[in-house]
Amino acid sequence: MKTISFACPKHKLMTMITAASLATGLVTGLLGQTAKAGAFPSSKCQSGYSQQGPRLCMTGYQTAASFQNAELYCQDKKGRLSDYNDWRYRYFRGDGELPQNGIWLGPRTADNKALYVNGQYSTPGNDFDGETDVVGPNSISRSYTCSHDDNR
Repeated sequence: MKTISFACPKHKLMTMITAASLATGLVTGLLGQTAKAGAFPSSKCQSGYSQQGPRLCMTGYQTAASFQNAELYCQDKKGRLSDYNDWRYRYFRGDGELPQNGIWLGPRTADNKALYVNGQYSTPGNDFDGETDVVGPNSISRSYTCSHDDNR
């Protein structure tokens, strides 16, 4: 079995990877955590998040809030308001769950509109978003999720 050694400059650790683990796409670190190659371990998810696929962490559904307060809450939790791409990634790389009808989708649009899931869909790629004003009479409370990836 061939072993490859390399230094991780960010953590100044030496990691050993066997050719067999490279072939299977699994890497075992010094602490014994096994992760898919190119992924970050679930222990890197912020508190209150769970891993969805190799590179995304998401919270569960949060109590209904205005769009602006949902954005603030997610920032306080070291994340962002989950958007269409987060849900698409979760569907294809995570647990396959689709978003619930009516939840907020971040971030706000260039014309200061807030997006939300407007109807269920059977496969990602369908046009499922609605829009409303961020503030004003049409601004209501909706549930939401927060996300962060390994860049956070």
